[in-house]
Amino acid sequence: MVGVQGTKTFNDYSIFLSGMALVLRRLKNQDTELTLFTAGQQRVNEMAMEFVNVSNFKARGITAKVIKVPERWFRENHAKLEMFSFFANEKELLSELVKFLDNKDVDVQVHRYHIAR
Repeated sequence: MVGVQGTKTFNDYSIFLSGMALVLRRLKNQDTELTLFTAGQQRVNEMAMEFVNVSNFKARGITAKVIKVPERWFRENHAKLEMFSFFANEKELLSELVKFLDNKDVDVQVHRYHIAR
């Protein structure tokens, strides 16, 4: 199970795809299911849905789905997470959820979009 969250202003799909590439690299050959649990924001939820819909999982024999959950779900189920990906623009603060999961030894990946000046 993989958790996903982003900030309200994050909207770079290429950075999101880079984060998801890390998730895909960690899939084992015997894995037949990928579930992304998303805690928002809405744009990140939409990116997760798009990723699952356009990626060629069926050809690889993998069932992929996105489930939207509240933040408290992650707090209650953190032991089940294999990874948590957080997406933000540069200099945006980490969410309280990221800090909580990191303290619980969940593999937290932070992906930031650096704005060219």
